[in-house]
Amino acid sequence: MVDCARNIVLNSGWNDKITVFDTELIGEGALRTFKEALINLAKPGCRVVPSLGRVWVMPVRSKFLANFNRVPRLLNKECGDAHLQYYTKLMSCLEELNPLGCCPGTSAVFDVQLSQVRQEQFTPLSKPTLAFSFDFELADSLIYNESFDRELECIESGPVDAIMMWLVIHIRSSNVYIFCCFLGGIWIWIEQVLIGLIWHLHGQTSSLRPIDRPYCNCGLHTILARQSIFRLNNLMDDKRLAEELKKPDVILSEPFYLSAMNSWENLRFWYDVSALVKKFMGSIEIWPKDGVLYGISEQFTDLHKIASPVGTVSGFDLSYFDELSQKARQATDALVDEQPLWEYEGILTGKKFEVMKFNMEKEPEDIENRITIPLKQYTNGIPLWMEWQIGDYVITTGLLEPLSGEHNLGWEI
Repeated sequence: MVDCARNIVLNSGWNDKITVFDTELIGEGALRTFKEALINLAKPGCRVVPSLGRVWVMPVRSKFLANFNRVPRLLNKECGDAHLQYYTKLMSCLEELNPLGCCPGTSAVFDVQLSQVRQEQFTPLSKPTLAFSFDFELADSLIYNESFDRELECIESGPVDAIMMWLVIHIRSSNVYIFCCFLGGIWIWIEQVLIGLIWHLHGQTSSLRPIDRPYCNCGLHTILARQSIFRLNNLMDDKRLAEELKKPDVILSEPFYLSAMNSWENLRFWYDVSALVKKFMGSIEIWPKDGVLYGISEQFTDLHKIASPVGTVSGFDLSYFDELSQKARQATDALVDEQPLWEYEGILTGKKFEVMKFNMEKEPEDIENRITIPLKQYTNGIPLWMEWQIGDYVITTGLLEPLSGEHNLGWEI
């Protein structure tokens, strides 16, 4: 990557003015990289790109984000007020409401596209607050170990379910920035959420008392990804599924396997069901009865950029990088790439189509199918996902229905 970056600068005619000292925008060890480059490589008064970085934080109340961390709990039916009901469900440690225990979860950072978390899915408890500021043009200002106390003014009361954190990159020191990882909506990866905190804000101000960092005590958070914990909470809250669980003698599954990277890899359930039916030698209901692999053509706003050639940008010829990355992708990448589609905006360019259908009540067999997919000019991706039929209830791992328009896509998490 170093040679690639040097060739790009050389080929663009800037080798006498630009020194490349890092190939990441802001990555691990960035402070040390910038500081040592300023001391050992750069001339006094040089222009550093980027010149300034600012980390912003905002505590929020959010059932949506809490569902990525809390273990499933039962609803408190005696509690009528909606907010109080949620708070009781979140904080209560009554055994009948917490069949899986009262684990506080894990306070590890959760990387997520905050721009795709809708405003109605969280309530800010304070205004965005500047947590850290880094001047990348002054070596003396870059200190490796620093801590600060920030005082926040509460604008809402409630539990701190998460702290949203994002980074704003200033290209020039004149406060002109091009990358705003959350508020500006420009796609970039440095967006994170701190979940699993147990502070509570009330009134106009709130004093923070020293507390122990919460650690998982149930073991669930050590074996399941946050998306899997979210799906568990969704199942617990879905009354439609509970209404379908009245018939006895069934084989019931989501289905979900920890080893499955793509949703169709959960077709392992087909083979497990076949073995169970043979073992019990009876008429057993199988839920789901059918699994259907669907696809749809889409014009992604940004997702395709991880694979598309870059070309020339702002006068820089990146063909060296394109050649290097495309060869690497051809040698190592699978034909289908797994991505959390809910984090990426896009526009539908076609209709949902069925790729293949699997009947769970039949013996597993080899299936081959050929289809023709009409593609429009701006199509740059084809999402694939599985849907499972449980009675009148459909579990989807992809596109959610009904859609409110081709510009407003909803994807299962």
